[in-house]
Amino acid sequence: MRSILTSRVVGATGSVNFIDLTVVPSGSDIGVHTHADDNEEIYVVVSGTATMMVDGRRIAVSAGDVVVNRPGGTHGLWNTGAEELRLVVIEVPVGARGRAGS
Repeated sequence: MRSILTSRVVGATGSVNFIDLTVVPSGSDIGVHTHADDNEEIYVVVSGTATMMVDGRRIAVSAGDVVVNRPGGTHGLWNTGAEELRLVVIEVPVGARGRAGS
């Protein structure tokens, strides 16, 4: 996995920690991990196909899908396709304006 563009949002007053354009090569993964309770991540799949695990549930995702990884949640992602997976990852602090998925 590599981040090809990271943007720290200038003047956002804490509403967004970062916006990342991430590339995951075919056959690669980000590993299963748990985040702290102080932020949530939103994944927007731009191209490719993958399997995501969100709090123990596996789901197939592809271009156009949006997945919210809740604060304190456990998630992972595996590129199951023949092509690289591109996704935008947005990290939002929990106290920013309520929760992103609300």
